Amino acid sequence: AAGIEEDVGEPLDALVGTLVHAYLEMIATDGLDAWTPERIAALRGAMETWLMQQGCGDRDAAQGAERVGAMLATTLASDDGRWVLGPHADAATELALVKVSDGGTPTSIVDRTFIEAGTRWIVDYKTAMPAGDLAAHAEHYRDQLERYADLFRPDGLPIRAAIFYAALGRLVAVQ
Repeated sequence: AAGIEEDVGEPLDALVGTLVHAYLEMIATDGLDAWTPERIAALRGAMETWLMQQGCGDRDAAQGAERVGAMLATTLASDDGRWVLGPHADAATELALVKVSDGGTPTSIVDRTFIEAGTRWIVDYKTAMPAGDLAAHAEHYRDQLERYADLFRPDGLPIRAAIFYAALGRLVAVQ
C-alpha cells in the first residue's frame, strides 16, 4: 500500500531515505565544491555496505545504493538542489528543536533551514518520486512544516517553507 510517507511500503525505501538525508547533511556541511559526481560514485560501495548492515540482501543493497547515488547526482545537478544545499546565513541541517508545551517536549528535526534575503527558509527533504502534481503532493506536508515554522516565529522574520524532492531535484514551496 503506497502512502505519502517515505517509510510506508518497502523497508528499503525508508533506508534509502535515511541514507539520502545523511548525505545531504554532509554535502550542506562540507560545501558543494567538495561533492563531485566522481565522489558520489566512489561511495557506492560504502552505501551498499551500510545497507547490508541494516539487513538488506546483496540485490536490495545494490539497488538502494544506486537509488541513493542517483538522487544525490540529481540534487547536485539541479539549480534547486544547489541552492538549498549552498551557503546561506544562519544555516543548519538536521537541526533538532524542542518546544516545551503542556503535553511534554516533542523534538522536531528540521532537515535544512537558513536565512536568504531576510526570509527564514525551512526545507524538508523527501525521497519519494510522486506521480502527478508536485504542489498537491507537497501540500500533504503543510501541517508538519507549520509546526516547524512555529518554532522560528519568535525570530520575527518572514518564513517560507518548502519540500525538496531529491529524486527530482525540485524545490516546491508550501507557504
